[in-house]
Amino acid sequence: MPGQLTIESPLFKLLLLLITSISESSTILHLLQSCSSLQSLHQIHARIIKSQLDHSPSFASKLVATAARLHAPTLAISILLRSPDPLPDPFAHNSIINSFLHSSSSSPLLSLLFFSLFPIPSPNSHTFPPLLKAAALSHSLHLGSALHASLLKLSLHSHLHCHTALLSFYASCGDSLSARKLFDRSPHRNNVAVWNAIISGFVKHGRSHDALEFFRLLLLYTEPDEITFISVLAVCSNLGALNVVRWIENALKGMINVKIGTALVDAFSKCGSVEDARRVFDGMPERNVMTWTVMIQCIM
Repeated sequence: MPGQLTIESPLFKLLLLLITSISESSTILHLLQSCSSLQSLHQIHARIIKSQLDHSPSFASKLVATAARLHAPTLAISILLRSPDPLPDPFAHNSIINSFLHSSSSSPLLSLLFFSLFPIPSPNSHTFPPLLKAAALSHSLHLGSALHASLLKLSLHSHLHCHTALLSFYASCGDSLSARKLFDRSPHRNNVAVWNAIISGFVKHGRSHDALEFFRLLLLYTEPDEITFISVLAVCSNLGALNVVRWIENALKGMINVKIGTALVDAFSKCGSVEDARRVFDGMPERNVMTWTVMIQCIM
């Protein structure tokens, strides 16, 4: 019958090819998502080339991101350089930046170097926080200020993730004036993440009095969370602020988990109250290795 679809017809062969291609694409995507070793990644890469999917910017992006996730940023860059077309979004580039930042074998400055050498398509709110963290770890106010300028240019400076990263950067680098200026203009004053960023930043730079001052201000605006209390307990340990530690313990009655409990034991110990440290330790329903380590150091 004219127009009937048969096994030998060109249309049937085209449909079969299309179905096979879709099935192979889905399989490769699943393999990339579950990939846990570089050996497997090389095998998947070979399969992508064999399936002629290596010219797809989408597959190139996912391949780069997988290499970065496996802490192989140099391999990720080599795949990026061989990509025939510009990648559709900043996902792959962001993955490489994070990979350099969290690699134990490379300097955080490599994240910033990559950012300066490889133009990123449409940088977004996930691009800049790791770069600002790298600048903070490198104690580079100059580089961080340049990133701040880029955020202003892209109108990303008010985005919560970028805003908290900026606060943490300035506070970590000891530029309390810039941190306070930025904080005073913050559109997110009711979000505890903003307060945590500046408090933890001051803690990292050893500005314990500034951190404690911001904690007292925080209580007027919003509720502290676990991150806040752990940062402030570290401040109390530095200052010997035993009364603040006792206030925090009282405020957390019934809500003391392993992390906070361990921080309380450590703070009481460093503030000179071994009895309080032992009391908190004995009352903890769950303890980990760090809890025991802190308690042993307390009584030695």
